[in-house]
Amino acid sequence: VWIDWNQNGRFDADEQIAEFPRFNAATSANFTVPSGVANGVVRLRVGMKYISFSGTPPTACENFSGGEVEDYCVRLEKGTDTVEPNLRFEIDVFPNPFDNYFIIRNRNAANRILKLQLMAIDGRVIYIKQLDNAGNEILVNDFRPLSNGVYFLKIETERGVFAVKIVK
Repeated sequence: VWIDWNQNGRFDADEQIAEFPRFNAATSANFTVPSGVANGVVRLRVGMKYISFSGTPPTACENFSGGEVEDYCVRLEKGTDTVEPNLRFEIDVFPNPFDNYFIIRNRNAANRILKLQLMAIDGRVIYIKQLDNAGNEILVNDFRPLSNGVYFLKIETERGVFAVKIVK
C-alpha cells in the first residue's frame, strides 16, 4: 500500500505505508502521516499480486498478471476530527445506489448528526448541510442534480466522523 504524500504524481519507495507478504484473511495496518504533508487530495494505491512461495511482492508501478491494483483518492485535512469505526453500525445510508435522494438513518439518538458533506471521487466538496435538531431519519434530496458515479458522504456527529461510499 502506497500514498503519494508529496503529491508529485508518483509513488516513491519511501511512500509505502504497508506490506503484507502473505495473507488470506482480513488485514489492517497503522501508519503515521508525515509532518509537513500539505492539505489536499492524494492518491492511495493498493497492489495485490498473486505470488508463489519464491515470488516477490508488487512494487507501486509494475505490470503483473494474477492480481489487481486499485487507486483511491484520500483527502488530507488538518484538524481534530476523530474517526470512530463503531459509528458504521449506528448509521445507515440507503438506498445505495441512489437515484435522486437518499436517507440517513441514525440508530443512536444520543449521538446527534451535526453536519453532512458530499464529496466527489476527486475530493471536491459538492454539498454541505449543517443540521439543527435532525431527527433519526434525514432525507437528503436538496442538492443539484448529480452525474452518475461514486461519491463519499462524510457525516459529522457528536462522537466523531463517519464516511460512507455511495453510488448514483
